[in-house]
Amino acid sequence: MRYFQQVRRLRWALVFVLVIGISLIGQIQGAVPSVRAEVLSLGLTLPESVMPPSGGGGGQLYANGQPIKEGNTIQAAPGQEVHITADCEATVITFALFIAAIGDQVSALGLLLMVLLFQLLGDPCLGGSTAALDIQAQQAIVAAPVVLGLQVREGAGRFKILNSMFAYQIETDNAIVAAAAQGDFTVGYIPATGTTVIAAHSGPVTVKATNGSSIILQSGQQVEVTRSGLGKVGPIGSAPGPRPTPPPSGGSSGLERFDANNNNLLDDPEFLDVIDAWIAGEVSGEEFFEALDIWISQEPISAAGLTSEAPHRDSVILTTDMSHQAVTFSAQDLAATSMRVEIFALNGQRVVTQETSGSRLRWNLTTSDGQLAANGVYLYVATVRGLHGKLFQSPAKKLVILR
Repeated sequence: MRYFQQVRRLRWALVFVLVIGISLIGQIQGAVPSVRAEVLSLGLTLPESVMPPSGGGGGQLYANGQPIKEGNTIQAAPGQEVHITADCEATVITFALFIAAIGDQVSALGLLLMVLLFQLLGDPCLGGSTAALDIQAQQAIVAAPVVLGLQVREGAGRFKILNSMFAYQIETDNAIVAAAAQGDFTVGYIPATGTTVIAAHSGPVTVKATNGSSIILQSGQQVEVTRSGLGKVGPIGSAPGPRPTPPPSGGSSGLERFDANNNNLLDDPEFLDVIDAWIAGEVSGEEFFEALDIWISQEPISAAGLTSEAPHRDSVILTTDMSHQAVTFSAQDLAATSMRVEIFALNGQRVVTQETSGSRLRWNLTTSDGQLAANGVYLYVATVRGLHGKLFQSPAKKLVILR
């Protein structure tokens, strides 16, 4: 099995949904108790809108080296893998979502359909480029027609089941976490300590440690898994371990306690500490998103608590108008003299910064070095200057690009 080292893409903890272009990392390897050991059979009927273009650079899909044609059926027994390649990553994304959409046609309930989208962010879909998708029938610890699996090597993610046809099975270095039927849970992994923290916002959530012990969390419960096995179950926010110092009183945001090197910025390791504290319930959602804004913009931490100097957050109502060639950002209900939009990749790298006069800004999907931005998920922050010079800044928001 191959490992894909795009781990830093999971550094920020937000609700994870099956969105076009999201990067799912790695694959679950360990054998776990089978729900039903039958052959997974997918009857794929690919409509014209899903099939890649025939000509002008190709775009043919291949499964294990064989061309995929409309009406083909792909079969895989537990442990077997189907490797799909295509000339364009957008084709693979579309194909993956189509497979997910036909989950009710899966004949072997309970088997794990591993949909692994990798390296979909950061590589432009240029002529001649290829992308790949691995689909693996695997044994599962939850029963559902389609189970989406991925591996978290660092950071945290919140996983929400939006459809009863689907389930998630998430693996860290010392735990496997699974949920179905409208489950909602957070998984965070801290490699330095080998600790996995699982919080069940809506249960049940099954947790299986690598030493064989397992437990089912109910709504509102949390557990830590260390190298020695399962810890004690408690309410969300009760995880043991060192606690950050209480926020200082008055005049600041309280995020200074995470500034280990005292440079008045949130560096990457410090932001990961914020994520860990958020998982443990030691940081509120409002404070977490404030930290996210500061980390992305790299503005001084001290400015976050000074309302007279810092931009007014959450004061900009933004709309986006997306086309294949550009995105237009518009500030609503605000008389603006200028507008600046900063766009970031999920690894924190700044993609582009653009400014314009007025309240509308058009981005032509090119990066600061003139390259076409890759398909994928980005973050953006808009700063608007009002008539009297006052600055208004939006919170960080997601932007999905798919051509």
